[in-house]
Amino acid sequence: MRRGDLRTSSQLPRLTKTFLRISSLCFQCPKSRTEWCSRINNKCIFIRMMKNKFAILSIVLSGISICCTLKVNYDLWNRYVSLTSGKTKALYGLTELLEYGYQYYYSIFGVLSLLLLIRSIRKSEQRSLIILGALLAIFSIVAVYLRLWKLFI
Repeated sequence: MRRGDLRTSSQLPRLTKTFLRISSLCFQCPKSRTEWCSRINNKCIFIRMMKNKFAILSIVLSGISICCTLKVNYDLWNRYVSLTSGKTKALYGLTELLEYGYQYYYSIFGVLSLLLLIRSIRKSEQRSLIILGALLAIFSIVAVYLRLWKLFI
């Protein structure tokens, strides 16, 4: 039978048995008795995520910080390009500091991310997630203090 062909009614009982067998395997997982969970290499993804929850939360916080910083820098660039006067462009650093000073608070997400990574190291979570989280946390802190909007020009 080819991939695009419709399933015949004779194959439905076999598919139902396969589905019931897979679903009974997934409900053996103690954390997700009421939810559907996928299995990869005989380990439940839900359980894997719960073991690495601090590293994953760290990655999410770093991502939020990077996205917010890029949004502020895009707004700064857009406003700088729309200015026509040379004096106004020369004094744009003051405008950036006074009107977009809140962007420096986004570094709090990066610091929280680093603290969560320290916690995940103590809990001995997955190394690759810890390394990825550390790189993203450091980049999110550095990106806040760099003037990335100048690179857009």
